[in-house]
Amino acid sequence: MKKKRYVIVGAIMLICTVVVLAACSGNNAKSPENVKSEAQDSQVNMNTSAETSSAEAESYMVVFKNGNGEILGSETVPSGEIVAPPEIPELPYGEIFLRWDQVLDAITTDTTVQTVSESVLGKPNVFALSGGYVSVDSTVAIPFQLCGDVELCGFDVTIQYDPEVLEFVDFTDEDDAIISNCIPESGTIRINYLSTENTIGDVDCCDLLFRALKFAEDTKLTITVNSIIALDENEQVYAPDYHVIHSEIHIM
Repeated sequence: MKKKRYVIVGAIMLICTVVVLAACSGNNAKSPENVKSEAQDSQVNMNTSAETSSAEAESYMVVFKNGNGEILGSETVPSGEIVAPPEIPELPYGEIFLRWDQVLDAITTDTTVQTVSESVLGKPNVFALSGGYVSVDSTVAIPFQLCGDVELCGFDVTIQYDPEVLEFVDFTDEDDAIISNCIPESGTIRINYLSTENTIGDVDCCDLLFRALKFAEDTKLTITVNSIIALDENEQVYAPDYHVIHSEIHIM
């Protein structure tokens, strides 16, 4: 009798164990639809990760050349990034740098960039400002030169800039004979020169140092010649011909 009771109890426990295991198995089982959806999600994640990895690894070579095709510098730039150009490049004698021939943002392929310049050879008394590139909150020095076929003994010029875009910081590397001042509120710079005899040949008058206040694809520096004088062979004063080259500063 005792043995029969043990058999019955054992059978009941075995049935309970089977029921519990079946229930657990039912809860963990996945339908074919769920399995397919999870596989698709996994594939999407893998593709996205691969694309991101590829984009991060991709970069391009940007080469800077002058008008003669000589390499001035090069830089490897991640895809879609802005490239910082070299400082105002040294050009052949008689050439004034204006700008680079391409926009230097969102680089998406290997790129060759060349200088755009203007010749002053054969032009009388050229007042020239070079172009420049600068990032916001950084400074850039713009050379102001008297070049070309120079023959004069005095001048008075005004250089105008946008004070909402640029902040004038200082005059640097001034020629001893140059007198200069700035009125920041109106974005006006005055530069004067006077001699008792004619100046012959190029003069690096000064550098104008600006800080970029905000982004602008380009902002202009314009030159107005208020007066220019020279002495003729009889020491008589006259107003010679002149030429101006304005500047553009590209703020990145």
